[in-house]
Amino acid sequence: MVEMIQIRQSIKLNQLTETYDLIDIYRNKYPHIKEYTWHSNSSPPIFCRLYYFFVSTSLENNVTDCKLLPGYKSDHSAVTLIINLIKLNRGPGYFKINNSFLLDSSYQSKIKNAIKEIVEFNSESNPNIKWKLIKGRIRDESIKFATYKKKESLKEETEKKCWNKKYRTKNNTRTFKPGINIKSSSSKN
Repeated sequence: MVEMIQIRQSIKLNQLTETYDLIDIYRNKYPHIKEYTWHSNSSPPIFCRLYYFFVSTSLENNVTDCKLLPGYKSDHSAVTLIINLIKLNRGPGYFKINNSFLLDSSYQSKIKNAIKEIVEFNSESNPNIKWKLIKGRIRDESIKFATYKKKESLKEETEKKCWNKKYRTKNNTRTFKPGINIKSSSSKN
C-alpha cells in the first residue's frame, strides 16, 4: 500500500517537473552522491529524500550552490540553495501595454471582437483556459496594433521630412505643421 502511494507521488512529481520545465537542482548538480533529507533510527534504518528544490531550467546556470545540511536535534536535514541573481540573464520580460491604446476606438473594437471570438469559439472550455486564451489574444492584438501605430508614425515622420525638404527655400525656411497650409509671402500669383 505504502509502495503504491510512493509510486503515484513519484509519477505526479515527474508530471509536474515536465509540465513546468523544472529540475531537481540538487540531483542535477550531484547526480552520483546519495544523500537524504530524512532518516529514521528504527531498525532497520530508513532514509529518504522528502525535501527538494525545483528550479526552472532557465535558472539552472544561476544556482551557485545547493547542499543538504544535517538538522540539529532532528531527523530532518535542511536543503540550502544559493542563486546568483546579479548574473541573471533577463529574457524578453513581461508584456506591457501602451495605455494610450485604451482610448483609441479602433483598438477597443479589435479587442472586443477578439474577446467575443474566443468566448464563442471556446464556449465549452474551462474558464481558466478561456481566460489564458483571452489574455494571449489581447497581447497579440496589442502587439499588432503597436506595430501598426509605429509604422504609421514612421510614415508620417518620413512625409514631414520630405515635405520640409521639398518646400524649403533659400530665403524662407518653412517647417511642416500638420493641418496648416503654409503659403509663402514671397510667392507671386
